[in-house]
Amino acid sequence: MKNGTTNWRRFFRLATAFALAVGLAASAACKSESLLAGCSAVLSADKAAYAKGEPIRLQLALVNDEEDLVTLTFGSSQIYDFWVLDAAGSEVWRWSNSRVFAAVVTYIDLMPGASAVYTEIWDQLSNDKLAVPAGAYTIHARVMIADPPSIDPVTISIQ
Repeated sequence: MKNGTTNWRRFFRLATAFALAVGLAASAACKSESLLAGCSAVLSADKAAYAKGEPIRLQLALVNDEEDLVTLTFGSSQIYDFWVLDAAGSEVWRWSNSRVFAAVVTYIDLMPGASAVYTEIWDQLSNDKLAVPAGAYTIHARVMIADPPSIDPVTISIQ
């Protein structure tokens, strides 16, 4: 019995050492809390002017311009957010409004030259589900990391 117990203890020690080594390696590989130099985030809409009621296609592209793998770390399952401001600067719509996100750390690996593209549709309804009036609107986006980059907004018009 003593030999079986000794083997079990040896196995447990090796398994613990392996788990710690893998855990430390994973922590080092996933240390990025912000977009690194050489990476970019670009916001776009499919066009500049829309008819009333016409769906507006929003796109956020995260691009790795580096020569190395970049790992982005997110505090939840929410990777990005879009929101729209009217001409007065008031928020009229937010993509994440009334959505629930899992409270799990999420990692995204971007290989050199690779991109992750996120697309959403704004149906020209406000957060209160009312049609927005014609006018100029500014679309914003955010990458949901600890130190998010500044992303240039896009201005559109609804006619």
